[in-house]
Amino acid sequence: MPSAQQPERTPATRRRGPAQRARAVALDLADGAIRQGLKRPLLSPGRIARRVLGSDRLVDAVAGRVVVVTGASSGIGEAAAHRFAAAGAIVVLVARREEELARVTASIRGNGGQARPYTCDLSDRDAIDGLVAQLLAEYG
Repeated sequence: MPSAQQPERTPATRRRGPAQRARAVALDLADGAIRQGLKRPLLSPGRIARRVLGSDRLVDAVAGRVVVVTGASSGIGEAAAHRFAAAGAIVVLVARREEELARVTASIRGNGGQARPYTCDLSDRDAIDGLVAQLLAEYG
């Protein structure tokens, strides 16, 4: 039996995460469009989810632009580099490990993307200054 201070949790009152909220918004819009007599909603739930998650925005933001990704030889940096390249960016890959950097560069180029590798230890301020000067000279 629920206490007088805490209401009973129902599907309508429970907390939702961002993905659940996006899905609920999409379904509410679709239901509203159907109730208004439209045979299909103006935006599909999938299209609304893509807009909420920003996949179309990434292409608009980076296509044809230079994007610098640090830590690009593995992990999150590598994944981000692949996403930017797939969205049409010219990806400048920066990492310490030259062999891993070459592997990521080859992978991006193999998928039709543009990647330029630069080896730099970002814990060394002099190396950072040199990299920044080189990138400014090459890309403006």
